[in-house]
Amino acid sequence: MLFSMGANDMANSISPLIGSGVARFREALVLFSVAVFIGAMVQGFMVIKTLGKGIVSEIDVARDISATLAAFAWIMLAAVKGVPISTIHSITGGVIGIARMFLHGKPCDLNLSIVSEIVWAG
Repeated sequence: MLFSMGANDMANSISPLIGSGVARFREALVLFSVAVFIGAMVQGFMVIKTLGKGIVSEIDVARDISATLAAFAWIMLAAVKGVPISTIHSITGGVIGIARMFLHGKPCDLNLSIVSEIVWAG
C-alpha cells in the first residue's frame, strides 16, 4: 500500500523542492521517505483505528486484506494512467465495499458520520 501511495502522491510532495532547486531528486526522495515513515509510526494507529473500527463495527483480517488490495490496485491503476486521486478515499472506499458485503452472515452497519468526516476532510 505504501508503494502505491508513494507512486500516486510523491510527485505532489517533492516536485516543488526539485523544481525550485532547493533539493535534488535523491535528496527529496529521501526526505519524502523519512517523512512518510515518521508519519506512519506516529499517527498510523489512528488511521487503522478509524478505518478498522470507526467505519464498520467489525472487520476480520481476510476482509481487511481484501480492502487493502482493492485500494492498492485502484491507486496503482490511477498512478500508471496519471490520474490524480485521493488515497484516503480509495482505502475508505475499499472498507465501505467490504462493509456492504455480508460479514459473518449479516450486513455490517456503516458509521456514516465517520464516513462523511473522511469524505469532507480528505
